[in-house]
Amino acid sequence: MDIDSRSQGQILILTPLEQRFDEDNRRDLKNYCVNAINQGHNHILFNLQNVEFIDSSGLGVFISILKLLDRIGEIYFCEFQHQVDSIFEQTRLNRVFKVFDTEKIALESLKTLSESVSS
Repeated sequence: MDIDSRSQGQILILTPLEQRFDEDNRRDLKNYCVNAINQGHNHILFNLQNVEFIDSSGLGVFISILKLLDRIGEIYFCEFQHQVDSIFEQTRLNRVFKVFDTEKIALESLKTLSESVSS
């Protein structure tokens, strides 16, 4: 899975470049995130602007990442396309995760983290 990755303060911003997030590429994203967490990235913002479809295995990756970050960090989401927004609403994951309309709004809301310098 191709992923654009950049940091702003303590927030790692991951933008998958694929249109689908499913069984075929879930391991790639999970491994990428596990490596990032092991390197000290505890706040991850997923910009899903390119993702048109997520299946249950893809959603499972987000749950497992949340469990890995238990009490040491958090994951956030932004820029959902309509289909992805519907999936998060149907599964009620929009109540589990912080979801923002745009990356700009997310970074403004997480301002203290995005302005902090990682130690």
